[in-house]
Amino acid sequence: MPPVKGKMHAYTEEAINNAIEDVLRGTPVATAAKKHSVPRATHSNKAIVKTPRYRRMGPESILKKDEEDLFVDWIVTIAKVGFPITRPELLDSVQQLIQELQRENPFSGNRPVTTYTADIASTTQTRDLTDENQPENFTERSSEGHLQLEAIAEEFGDKTPTKVVNRLNMSEENTDIENSETLTNKKEKLPSVATSKQWQEYDSKKTQIKKENEERQQERARERQLKKENMAIEKALKEQLKTKKDNRKEPEKGN
Repeated sequence: MPPVKGKMHAYTEEAINNAIEDVLRGTPVATAAKKHSVPRATHSNKAIVKTPRYRRMGPESILKKDEEDLFVDWIVTIAKVGFPITRPELLDSVQQLIQELQRENPFSGNRPVTTYTADIASTTQTRDLTDENQPENFTERSSEGHLQLEAIAEEFGDKTPTKVVNRLNMSEENTDIENSETLTNKKEKLPSVATSKQWQEYDSKKTQIKKENEERQQERARERQLKKENMAIEKALKEQLKTKKDNRKEPEKGN
């Protein structure tokens, strides 16, 4: 379809991806473009990998996605145990990370402005976990319990942080491990020093437990369904036997 004058990217990522998938399955480019209302030229270029499939505007972001994910995990986890961070603490953390990585940035003194934290929060689940949206007693605990982060990254090879230090006394905070075979009715302590490796192990462990629980639930559901089907078959057989017996008795009564 021809481009719309005065509009840029008047289509969604989902539409262009669906159109590309149709082309990969053998649908003509023009047909797929018309079906999903995407520009044919753009669609064709993405389908033959002439241009990147996923678009992005503007320069590269200062933090990589995995680095932002580290901050998200940190914010969410400590907020859940009752210690929401403040905006200055998040700004300090980003500043320390940039300094550790010696990464070029447009910030004055390597410190991002307040609006930078809003950009992170706007695309994550951390918006409602900052001190501005928490009860006053939580923010007081946060101010008293937090010391400034000493370092946010150490030991980096590919310029990706492998250690995130939070000087919270998180070893005193506990979280439940639900339905764990080995940790049932027990508490799991959060690591006092949260490294990326520890976070990966923590998330992997939680994911594995969740997967095992889902598999057990599915297995139990299959067993219940099988039992239900067997009971239905058994009931049907009994009814058939009863019907045969009744049919045999009727001729005898007639005689």
